[in-house]
Amino acid sequence: MLASLSRAQLGAGEIAEAVHSAEEAVAIAQQRGQHYWELSAQLALAAALAASRGARRARPSTRPCSAPRSSSRRRGPACRSP
Repeated sequence: MLASLSRAQLGAGEIAEAVHSAEEAVAIAQQRGQHYWELSAQLALAAALAASRGARRARPSTRPCSAPRSSSRRRGPACRSP
């Protein structure tokens, strides 16, 4: 329930409240041994913390996709399209 509240608060831009609700949801789920709900709460907490810290966007590579890496022959393409 609190994890859902956290997600709603996050959607409304209430980031500090979302973090607090998610932390409370994690604590309660851990106390009760409710692993499924703890997972849900942890995911809500991760989303709220990412929003509170201004999650960084992945920086685009400065290397063109066609430029091979030395180990690309063993692992496949050096970069992938989304």
